[in-house]
Amino acid sequence: MSECINKSQWKDYFDDMSKVLGDVPVEVEVEGLGIFDKVEVEWLPLKGITYDPKDNVVSLMFDKLDHMVEKPYEIEVEKGEDGVKTISFTSEGDGAKTVVKFKNPVKV
Repeated sequence: MSECINKSQWKDYFDDMSKVLGDVPVEVEVEGLGIFDKVEVEWLPLKGITYDPKDNVVSLMFDKLDHMVEKPYEIEVEKGEDGVKTISFTSEGDGAKTVVKFKNPVKV
């Protein structure tokens, strides 16, 4: 089941998710309108995820790096019975999509 998260809820949603992440491994893939697909992060433990409404940026935090999703306008969450399986961020401008895949679903 997929659902779009209302922009007014992004900050609180990701703050709540960061509290329950533990060190769940994720893969981060960037898709650019069929022109390119690139795995940016391959099964590293996600330490936290935040949304900064002032700069309109989502930060995915890992031990030695951060991955930024700039100017997202849509965030879609795919859930199963056992929790969140993927989060997709669609960015303004080029319409690039960043997909975060959780190795183990996360309950939020």
